[in-house]
Amino acid sequence: MNEVTNRRKPSVAFLIKILIVLLFPLQGVFSSPNFGWISILLLVGGDTIVAFASISYLLVGLIIMLPCLIFEHHLNSRPISKSVRRRAAAACILSWFISLLLLLFGGALLAMSYFYTTVLFAPILSIAFFVILPLISRESTMRSIPKEHRALSYSSITSTLHKRIRRGKILSVLLWIGIVFIPFMFFIIPEWGSIHFQFLSLSYQYSAYTGSPWIRTILEVTGNFNAHDVLLLPSMALLSALRLVFVRDIFRFQTGRINKSRLASVALLGEILPSAIIILSLLTLYYPGDFFPMVFPFPILPLIGFAYIRFSKIIIVRDEIWTDYEHRMWFDKEQDPYVPTSDDESITVPITYLLVSQIRKRRKR
Repeated sequence: MNEVTNRRKPSVAFLIKILIVLLFPLQGVFSSPNFGWISILLLVGGDTIVAFASISYLLVGLIIMLPCLIFEHHLNSRPISKSVRRRAAAACILSWFISLLLLLFGGALLAMSYFYTTVLFAPILSIAFFVILPLISRESTMRSIPKEHRALSYSSITSTLHKRIRRGKILSVLLWIGIVFIPFMFFIIPEWGSIHFQFLSLSYQYSAYTGSPWIRTILEVTGNFNAHDVLLLPSMALLSALRLVFVRDIFRFQTGRINKSRLASVALLGEILPSAIIILSLLTLYYPGDFFPMVFPFPILPLIGFAYIRFSKIIIVRDEIWTDYEHRMWFDKEQDPYVPTSDDESITVPITYLLVSQIRKRRKR
């Protein structure tokens, strides 16, 4: 019965995760009076109108996610110490390629805005939720248990030690949010009557427009966000390459394969280099007299990474996976746990027997 329950729990959690991804916002606008957002499954309008997507749009999103779904399923069933780099890269490329093919050869379907949105933005969700998040959680769990238990699969370890690895899961999710959703650079674009802030992350771009304090007494803030589309995704992955290396080096640092100076240098370069590349690319297109936006790094990921190292710990799993049983032969009696035992074997003789024995010896003399 326990084995059946343990098998049901991962499958139910996996279905719930798919539902969360289908509901996860891809585009949205937030302002003081109204708000609205679009996901693969829902369209929420500014007048609190909720519309569900048709079955065809839902199937298109699931087809794009299918390589990453298969990857996570195999990842949970394989031994936790097996290398999965090639499988992860293949799942990301295949999901991106399916979306690109649908974008190029969608034909009349592309005229439908909802179909276009699904094809354009579904790869970033599938890669973020079904490749990057499972890899970070798997690496975190593997570094938290002793080496002799790394032949077990990830699903068996998490189902057995779900309470003990709760801290590691929370830290893994924070690290995943830092690499996928938290911006690593931002622009400041002054405009007439407002100031435009734009933030870039691996998966999303966020914009905020504020009223100018020299024109208005009260600042009005309007924000919007957009997931990176299938055409922009490769360039954002290249800009975030060193940041992904920093996340990998966090786990290598925990095993002693790299030192702290190497980890700090990768963290520093990963935050400065993307901004430097954007500035250099803008300089090549800059003409005298044109407006040149200011670009700044947004170094939040290194803080999350070093906090992860500080609060993560090794889990002792011997008692949880293999319980120590007392082994006895069939003729041995069960030892009472409340009766103290001693390792030294001894025989107890009554004192009256010793006295009678001494008297008999003396009479014989």
